[in-house]
Amino acid sequence: MSAFSSPVSVLTAPPASTAGRTFPFPTSQQPNGALCIAFAFPEFNPLTSFLLADIENAYLTAPRPDSPSGEPTYVRPPPDHPEYRTHLWLLLKAVYGLKDSGFIFDRHRDRALLEVGWVKSGVPGLWWKWSSQPGAESLRLLGLCATFVDDLAMIGIGASPSDLVDEIAFKGPFTITKVKADTNGCARWAGVDIELRQDEIRLSQAEYVQSLLQTVPPGPIPNTPLPPDSRDRPDDSPALPASQAHSFRSLLGGLAWVARDTRLDLAEACNELSRSVACPTERSLSYLHGAVRYAAATKHRTLCIRRDDIPKRSEPLDVTGWGDAALGTVGCAHPHTRWLIAIRNSLIHWRSFRQPRVARSSARAELYASHDLVDFMEFVLPCLRVVWGEGVSGTVHTDAQDVLHLVAADHPHPRERSVTKVVESLQEKLLERSLSSLVTQSLALRDALDACRIRLYHISTDLNRADPLTKSMAPTLLLTFFSQHIPDE
Repeated sequence: MSAFSSPVSVLTAPPASTAGRTFPFPTSQQPNGALCIAFAFPEFNPLTSFLLADIENAYLTAPRPDSPSGEPTYVRPPPDHPEYRTHLWLLLKAVYGLKDSGFIFDRHRDRALLEVGWVKSGVPGLWWKWSSQPGAESLRLLGLCATFVDDLAMIGIGASPSDLVDEIAFKGPFTITKVKADTNGCARWAGVDIELRQDEIRLSQAEYVQSLLQTVPPGPIPNTPLPPDSRDRPDDSPALPASQAHSFRSLLGGLAWVARDTRLDLAEACNELSRSVACPTERSLSYLHGAVRYAAATKHRTLCIRRDDIPKRSEPLDVTGWGDAALGTVGCAHPHTRWLIAIRNSLIHWRSFRQPRVARSSARAELYASHDLVDFMEFVLPCLRVVWGEGVSGTVHTDAQDVLHLVAADHPHPRERSVTKVVESLQEKLLERSLSSLVTQSLALRDALDACRIRLYHISTDLNRADPLTKSMAPTLLLTFFSQHIPDE
């Protein structure tokens, strides 16, 4: 079916209220959480119960709704079309290239999943299907499905994954290509290479990292993604010309994609380099080339989800999180937040981003990081309790003793370690208006910990697994999440 109706006269122009509408695009959601849940079921065999699927021409399957005001949407024909200057086309489908098409397709895909019995698990991007309504005695999990735009990662527990995909294709209706693993158990999903084994599943992007290296000139391979003191060095090098600046942003975007999906050990380097993305310099380009060489030299560092890490459904399950923060610079008071969540040594999720909120003290920055970590665990823990029951507990680790004092205090306020902190305290009151927001944040974190039954513990910095996500250092604390079968190069 065509995505356009017959042309209409250009005199019937679309209303101005529909112009420039933007909608959020979906974020990446790799299937780590789904795989951790699947390994709790002894009948799950990665070699036969795991199927990848791709919806063909996905956006063109989604009918385009009218605008919120009830008016249809019109587009101008391509410049080389004879009707370019005389007609507008009425848009019927979520065509590629429009900002809101991804949002429209997501709703269309979700509708099809709901109509064939799939239910949102509570974790973004993760769906599951049960044999009956929750609470029934004969309740059985039939399957899990991780979604990323038009890609589906289907896990069959009590049903065939191929049959589950066929149901979705019929209801769409969609044309879905099933991607089976090759003879070595390897397949690709949403740009990630997946290697299936009997008792573990490995996730990597080795080929893509190697392709990034082709755009980088030869040079020495550093021991860490960035020099340990790179953040403290003033950058006085010349700015790059426009052509090189564009290449810098493109290469950094590719490396950041890898850091977001499979290589959390590269997250800090990408965050530091992103500070100069508006005006890249020769030094930042040199650092970026070094980070890419490091990534390529360790391209076989593969995330692993292991059956041995996942307890049986009759056993207690503890979900552990680590949080950390780094203060902003003189020119930018927005701190960087990093956290990760795992079941033993199988990583569920991690985040590394710049806070939209201002923090002029380390206590406030660490509090923000711990709160964001607990916020995500509020989604994860109820989902896991459906499978493991009330034996699920959560633990959050922080290396900031101030966070524990703030959460436990009746009247939270920052603890100053020295007289020189008085100046920073005054800056807080002037630049952040008052300390009332910190009090509210502390009390909200305390309530969230109580509601979700999450324990908050202090650990030393050398045991905080989120520390390599905030500092330019060797990722030793993160290596337990990666495959130990292939040594680091």
